[in-house]
Amino acid sequence: MPLTFEQLFDMSGALWPDGLRSRVEATYSNHSPGDLIEAVLPLLPAAPSSTSVFLLTIFCGPDVPAAQKDMACSMSSAVYGGPWTMWHEAADDRTNTDWHRAMVGALRPLTVGCYLGESNTIENPDSVARAFTPEKWQRLCALRSRHDPERVFFDYYDGFDAAPAG
Repeated sequence: MPLTFEQLFDMSGALWPDGLRSRVEATYSNHSPGDLIEAVLPLLPAAPSSTSVFLLTIFCGPDVPAAQKDMACSMSSAVYGGPWTMWHEAADDRTNTDWHRAMVGALRPLTVGCYLGESNTIENPDSVARAFTPEKWQRLCALRSRHDPERVFFDYYDGFDAAPAG
């Protein structure tokens, strides 16, 4: 049935209800979607929350978009996605967190990077470097060394709990 953009947008938005507790790890992979699903398939029936989503966006056609030359966040791949673990009650934090970590662990060997804005950089500070192509990460590190040699600004490797309380 034909749908308007607004209808598609509203249907998609229903997957992300307001007010939920959540964890997400959006990843990039050049493996087949089948390989990614096979990696997490044993874990899917054990999802502790019915609101959790495992989503893959697949770039079709012969040409996967190339990493953007002049963009810092330039990761690109044939498949993008991962687990969006969402639940209602604080009492369920441990169960959902453990399941989410298992999902991320199952996908990790198949990924080439992650999306910085939807990755857990506190528990996994190496996610920061994995959000950039190696060349872009080296360039950002060199720029920081040149412009912030005293390390006035904390970075992701320091962790947010190292920031002054205030």
